[in-house]
Amino acid sequence: MNFGVSENNSNESNDSLLSKIIPIVIIVGVVIIVFILVFSITNSILNRKKTEPKKPVNTVEKLDIKSQDVSILYKYVTTNTTGIRPDKFIKNKKIDKNSFSDEEKLYFALQYAAVDDFKFVEEDKDTKERKYSILLSKIKKYVTRFFGPDVTMKEYVPIEYTFSFKINGKNVGNLEYSEEDKSYIASFNEYIDLDKKDDNLVEDYYTKLYEASKKNDGTYYLKEKIIYTDVEKDDTKYRVSIYKDYDKKNLIETKTVSEEELKSNPIKIDEYLDNASIITYVFKPNAINNNALYFDSSSIEIK
Repeated sequence: MNFGVSENNSNESNDSLLSKIIPIVIIVGVVIIVFILVFSITNSILNRKKTEPKKPVNTVEKLDIKSQDVSILYKYVTTNTTGIRPDKFIKNKKIDKNSFSDEEKLYFALQYAAVDDFKFVEEDKDTKERKYSILLSKIKKYVTRFFGPDVTMKEYVPIEYTFSFKINGKNVGNLEYSEEDKSYIASFNEYIDLDKKDDNLVEDYYTKLYEASKKNDGTYYLKEKIIYTDVEKDDTKYRVSIYKDYDKKNLIETKTVSEEELKSNPIKIDEYLDNASIITYVFKPNAINNNALYFDSSSIEIK
């Protein structure tokens, strides 16, 4: 008797087995492919999060208004080296380096000039007037120092400037540009005592630096309170009006006082700080000049 399996039965068994295995293989393959895709996407996202640089957080550091850096910056925009304060920043609500004329750029640049910058050129035989020169390259350097790397001057205009130093006993210089020499030629013919104070009982304005801060990007902010005045005087009395603005449209107070009262109790901005306007000066670091700070802008906020 033959107990062997027939050929037909064997083929049927193989087909049945394959039909069961193939779906399993397909399912396993799909699962593997899905797993690989999910892993790749997840890994890519995680790696991207790890490699993406964190955005810097803006922080502000309060500064001592009496610190050296703050004092120097404040002096640059107020009394500079001469003790004479220009009204550029106190009458314009918002300014930047493009708000300055070439003469004004030269004015603020010359505060950095030193006596050694001026070289003797000649002496007039008749008048005995002595001429000195300062290189245009030096002037440009000082303009950039105050206004930053992107500032330009269209014209090299003449200027009269009161320096903090004396040459031949004089400190008022008259400067004119010489194209031939690529220099400003200066003559010094007058002396002004910079330590002499005016006898005004009421100043045109009163200011007080009250806050300074520094951002983590190196930008400095200086805040100054300011009030403006207007005075009408008769024989015995002063009618003093205190304003928030240069145009004198926002009145704070008007009071009538005698000359003796003004001498014994002069106008003080401390009495008006809550109503005073605020000038904010912004100084930014110059990346191509060792991060030296230059004037960026100023604005006046009328409270």
